[in-house]
Amino acid sequence: MILHLLIFSLLGLSSADLVFPPYKPSEQYKCGSFMEDRNGRKADAVLSFYYNTIDQFIALVSSPFPHQDLLNNQALTGDLNELQASVEKKYWQWLEWQKGWLALSVGLIAVSILFVIFYFFYKLCVCICSQSSKKQNTDARYDGCKRSMCNLLLFGLVSANAFVAFTLLMTSQYAQIGLDKLPNRMNQCIDDLQVYKRDSDQRIRKLLIDDYQVLNTTITKQLSGAGHNVVDRVKKLTGAHVIDVFMNVSKVAQEMNDNVKGVYKKVRLLNDEGGRFEAEFSRLQNTANEELVKCLENELEPIRSMCVKAERLLESLAVTQFKIDPHFLPADTETGLSEIVKANITQVLAASNAQFEQLENRIQHEIDKETHSANNMLKQIADDLFIVAETISTQLKKVNFDRLYSSVQYVSDPKKTPTIQYITYSWYVSLIVTSLFILLALVFLFGVLYGICGRRPTYYNDDCCVRSTGGKFYSFGIWIFLFIFIFLAVGTAVLMFAIGNFSNLVCQPLRSPLSHPDSLSLAERYVNLYKQSHTPENDIEVTLQSKSPSEIIRACSRNETLYNIYEFDKKYHLNQLQDFEKESYNQLQIFLKTTLENMPEIRPLDAFISRKELHDLEKLATVNVSKVSQQGLNAIKHAMDELDLVAKTREFEESLDETSGKPKAVTLVLEQIREFETQFAKPLRTRLEGLHSNITQLDEKLTQLQVPVSSLLVKLQHAQALLAENMKEHFGRAAKEEFQQMVDYIDQYITHVKQQMESEVTSCEPLAQIARHTTAAVCSYTIDPYNGTWMCMLICLTLLVPIVIISNSLIGLYSKMHAFPKYIVEPPSETHQMSSFITDTYDTRPKPGYANYTYTDDYQRNYR
Repeated sequence: MILHLLIFSLLGLSSADLVFPPYKPSEQYKCGSFMEDRNGRKADAVLSFYYNTIDQFIALVSSPFPHQDLLNNQALTGDLNELQASVEKKYWQWLEWQKGWLALSVGLIAVSILFVIFYFFYKLCVCICSQSSKKQNTDARYDGCKRSMCNLLLFGLVSANAFVAFTLLMTSQYAQIGLDKLPNRMNQCIDDLQVYKRDSDQRIRKLLIDDYQVLNTTITKQLSGAGHNVVDRVKKLTGAHVIDVFMNVSKVAQEMNDNVKGVYKKVRLLNDEGGRFEAEFSRLQNTANEELVKCLENELEPIRSMCVKAERLLESLAVTQFKIDPHFLPADTETGLSEIVKANITQVLAASNAQFEQLENRIQHEIDKETHSANNMLKQIADDLFIVAETISTQLKKVNFDRLYSSVQYVSDPKKTPTIQYITYSWYVSLIVTSLFILLALVFLFGVLYGICGRRPTYYNDDCCVRSTGGKFYSFGIWIFLFIFIFLAVGTAVLMFAIGNFSNLVCQPLRSPLSHPDSLSLAERYVNLYKQSHTPENDIEVTLQSKSPSEIIRACSRNETLYNIYEFDKKYHLNQLQDFEKESYNQLQIFLKTTLENMPEIRPLDAFISRKELHDLEKLATVNVSKVSQQGLNAIKHAMDELDLVAKTREFEESLDETSGKPKAVTLVLEQIREFETQFAKPLRTRLEGLHSNITQLDEKLTQLQVPVSSLLVKLQHAQALLAENMKEHFGRAAKEEFQQMVDYIDQYITHVKQQMESEVTSCEPLAQIARHTTAAVCSYTIDPYNGTWMCMLICLTLLVPIVIISNSLIGLYSKMHAFPKYIVEPPSETHQMSSFITDTYDTRPKPGYANYTYTDDYQRNYR
């Protein structure tokens, strides 16, 4: 307990910290809301992997953009003549830069043209050769093996092609949705820039106005109670605070003595209510037992077992009896409370306490005469900070994003630009192209399924489920593919060239700007061109144009704030607030120091506590105050649990088998218990909870009465000796500590301002988040699906070439009606001359004189 008092004293002497309320933003950022939209596209791990793979492929094919060599400043501004001259004079450099994409695009178109020409030439040769030869309807020796292997290989290629075709449908629709919603998403991101601007304004106002008001209020409040604080510090330094400890013991004892009487009264009332509760429950039990007896006599199993359980439930509830012991406090504790109250400590120490109160009043009176100077200086500093906040707010209001809004509006306005119409047309084109790829995929898929599952064709009227139907699907698919192959190849090449270069020049630098120095230098050239063609309208624009994009990106990656990046501290000096307002702060410290040093003449206190008073306090050393009996508290808690009739009834209902229904007697018993719970058990349980809370609070207060009286009296005597000799020294030390605490408050505010300006106010993190969400809207939700679209088209065209080649081979194999014949040749008889090479497949029955020749057919003819 002594250790507890020492810690309390040390905490009282230490200076408290200023508590600034946390900043609560008034608006939320909405730029990334489309990424969390339940109705929008969710982040698909497979698609993300697919897009990342394409992104790596684009990085592999692309080359850094040598814009310094290819484009001059006029060409960058969109001068078509300069662009044309650059292409004409430096075409080898343009080709060198685009060699990867040109090789892919030209190669794809060349392959499509050559393949179509070769295929037509091949079919022409086949037609010429087939006219001079007879059509074979029987499989050759290895045709069955060829057909099986080709079917297997073609099934894998066709399945892959169908999967890619449906992926094409999905990515193309995602791309169109992303393109359609892009203007709205961009407007949301621009709105977030406005939110960031307003948020920065509010943060600065809170920091320089609201948070300074916290400092002002704290110092003003401390000055208004400086007399009490100084005297209280002297008490704690010398040990005279023991007087306050004894006064608190007297106050707590008086309150507890009154509370104990009220608790005893509640206990008596609860015991009376408990008796009524038992009587009412006994009446309920008698009524219910009559119904249960009838149930046991008249009902059969399993109804009777339910009644038995209900009877046991009533017996268990009948045990719910309680009797609260009114003597929950030990006898010596009650006696101790009475002795402390009778000791009348407040009256005993009234004279001693009055001397310190007089000192407080005298000191406070003198301090109040000097506080006006300190208050005026605090107000002057507040005015200076308010002017700084208003200046920054005015500069922030000059920053606008009208150009960004107008650009988005211009692109999305159908009256000003045909962009929206192009988006609509591109939607139709994407549906047509996707439909063609899906049609080809389905045609070849049906063909391979008919080829695998169909029967051999015959000379008779076959149904559609024959292999030749698959051959017809192949022929249809091949000719459609040949007619559109070149057009699809050209479309794929154009889309791949355009979207791939856009992704390389825009999306990849946006995602990782520092790893693309060519794009950063291009952005800096555009910024310099903007500076040359645009005259700043105010100081804030001049400042914002002083840093290059690469400098801003690198500074933001180091978690610097815009305030430090643009060196606004040279103008506003918020990071060196103490140096900037040095004169004002020095004057404030001087006024505070003068206020606390100009105290009245304080004479030593002679015997502020008499021997009689010490003797009266020594009697308290024999007082024994112990805590409340834990057993009594547990008994109240147990009674509360026992009165929870609903919980016990719920357990009973869960144990019943309700398949056969509840008997009327059981239902009646449950209804009576619920009604009894509402009328009697629940109100009684509520009162018990209140009683338990009151006794717990009494138990906590009893710890405040357990003080080491003897050691406290020794401290009190020692304090009396100190104050009789070195009164002025102790008060001077206390005044110095009070002054130092106020200075610490000022230093805490200065440090708080610096920390906020270096980490929170104008932080780069919200801007980086807006940039990431803008990149996601443009690239992840628009350009990446387009990349997936042209890649799917490229894969489909690549797969269709071997599919056409294999399908062309299978068309002839599917038309064969007969399997390769298998003969068992026996040596002919000596009396009969006959050739062993008999190939007549129409009549293989044994003939007279040819008994040594037989034909073996182990398979059904139609499926070989």
